Amino acid sequence: MNIHDLLFVLKDEGVTVSVTPLDKLKVTGPDEAVKRWVSTIKEAKQQIIDNYKRAPKLTPSPNPFLSDTEWHSLHFPAWGEPEVQAFQQRHTRMIKLGLTDGLADIHAERMAYRDRMNDDRRLCFECQFMTREGCSQRVPESDVFQRCTLFIESDA
Repeated sequence: MNIHDLLFVLKDEGVTVSVTPLDKLKVTGPDEAVKRWVSTIKEAKQQIIDNYKRAPKLTPSPNPFLSDTEWHSLHFPAWGEPEVQAFQQRHTRMIKLGLTDGLADIHAERMAYRDRMNDDRRLCFECQFMTREGCSQRVPESDVFQRCTLFIESDA
């Protein structure tokens, strides 16, 4: 199986492989699928890294919160269905909270990148205490990823 076929098979199984700036692989996805593919991924590590380095980097990041490298890592390989659904749900919630379509896109992309990097911090937009008027528990810092002790995941 060539490297491109491997990445597509992994994507179909919900497994995401990304390369950090220090050329380490980050593998996320369903535990069973990750366990099933981990040895193959380890064997193909250098090919995966080389593939990412060869990928075109012509498009600068349109997201002011993501560097060109981060933005590229977010969109290559392409999103799987769970990532698309999460993006759409987050985008819809932020629109309901009063953000413009453009800002909702930017922050939903940031959350997708955060998920790919296994970062456990959250934006206030994801909390059930966040309303159009702000946070009912404290002064929010809605653009900042943080670990808020009052955070409760929103159902919407």
